[in-house]
Amino acid sequence: MRPVVGFRDGWMIIGCNPEAVERVLATRAGNAPAIVASDAFQRFNMPIEGAVRAVSYTDIAAATRKAAKFLNGAGAVLPVIFGMIGMEAGPEELRPIQEAVALLPDLGKIIEKFDFMEAQLWVVQDGPSEGTWMERYTIQIRPLGTSADSGVDLLEED
Repeated sequence: MRPVVGFRDGWMIIGCNPEAVERVLATRAGNAPAIVASDAFQRFNMPIEGAVRAVSYTDIAAATRKAAKFLNGAGAVLPVIFGMIGMEAGPEELRPIQEAVALLPDLGKIIEKFDFMEAQLWVVQDGPSEGTWMERYTIQIRPLGTSADSGVDLLEED
């Protein structure tokens, strides 16, 4: 990441890297396609009219799989580390920690089952009254028995 903070046309712009900021500015100027035209955005079925103050996309399924993989790996590696530490500490002192670590792979298997939550889109726009804003988000939930790349929009809230 190479953070960028700056001002243009009365707007404060904060980005994670210069290329992302340039893409946003090019889109705002009409020189690049807007994200709302992308297939990924269209899957959320969230109509956007007017200026957007903030937008955020989260790949929930990938984050869930990553957390499950981490717990599975930690459950395999930590017993070895605690075995080496056990040479300095007594086995009775480490037993509660070892028992907790032994649960990590099972916890990873449980968390892995939550990858049915595909993605979340959050959009902030001006509200109906002066000085107000409206936040909308949609979470795509994959129906049981479908592949991980076929999201279905089951929850939308204003």
